[in-house]
Amino acid sequence: MKIKILFLSHRLIKLLWPVTAFCFLVIKVQSAEPIPREYYGAKLEPRDQVLHGAGQTNAEDVLSYIASLERHAPVIFMDYIKVKEAPGEFVNKLRRKLSKLPSIRAVQLGMSFVTREESGDRRHESYALDFARGKYDEEFMTLFTQLKEVGVPCYIRIGYECNGKHNGYDAVEYKEAFIHVTKLLRESKLNAATVWCVYPVQIESAMPFYPGNDWVDWWGIDLFTPEDIKESGPIVAAARQHRKPLMIAESTPTGVGVTKGEESWKAWFEPYFSLIRCNPGIKAFFYINWNWSKYPQWSKWGDARLQSNETVAKRYRDEMDSPLFQQGKE
Repeated sequence: MKIKILFLSHRLIKLLWPVTAFCFLVIKVQSAEPIPREYYGAKLEPRDQVLHGAGQTNAEDVLSYIASLERHAPVIFMDYIKVKEAPGEFVNKLRRKLSKLPSIRAVQLGMSFVTREESGDRRHESYALDFARGKYDEEFMTLFTQLKEVGVPCYIRIGYECNGKHNGYDAVEYKEAFIHVTKLLRESKLNAATVWCVYPVQIESAMPFYPGNDWVDWWGIDLFTPEDIKESGPIVAAARQHRKPLMIAESTPTGVGVTKGEESWKAWFEPYFSLIRCNPGIKAFFYINWNWSKYPQWSKWGDARLQSNETVAKRYRDEMDSPLFQQGKE
């Protein structure tokens, strides 16, 4: 049995120590059983497993991911909602995607409060205040009503990556919008959980955006670079302190990819799955199986497709063999 020690900064240890009786992320025991999951009684929370999810937006990419897994398949599909742009059309597209993915039993939907225009530098326009004041209530209710007809549970990341500088949200406006959308969601009776999703930075920058425990069912974090994984400890610990299940709502090996095989695995995938195994509040993860390098804006992110390297794919399949992960059924 091999034991690997992951050293933490003194600041992180100081933050985590009061939160929990044992230290997250410090020891990874290879081939050991994962730490049993805690259960907080949140909406759509599995009791003792981690939901296996994948996306984003394209069913064909998920099918390629499933083919690489061979004996496993995700149980949740990830997509994105544009409330201002024909919610009925979005739901119709979602139906078509789900018809190609028989393993899927739930969806995770990212809902943004910004519009983006590509014209030289990226410009952002937040409409969180419009949401908060009810300008799009009719569109929201149409969306929620039609999602009910799809017939699968929904996890909705309202204003995801709320503290990310790329979004430029005002914290007060964001919280007002989150609460207003949550009220509409609950009024609609859609079988859905709200997710408060943060960007992987220090917890101090995230908490001013927190709407409060009454409005949040799950916490979420998006992880991309190896540094994101290393710096996720404060968010993971804070979610546990608030007794909220945590989902890794988006993840992909940014800047690492899969093409270097074992080197790629050790640089990103090994600490990633160690994070999941060693933290009992993590209840879902979503992997993005894309070749990012073919998109100009993400050209340095690399090829994250499991099918591009069998060494990574086999190690990934071995991780998914654990009963910790709840799989979909074909």
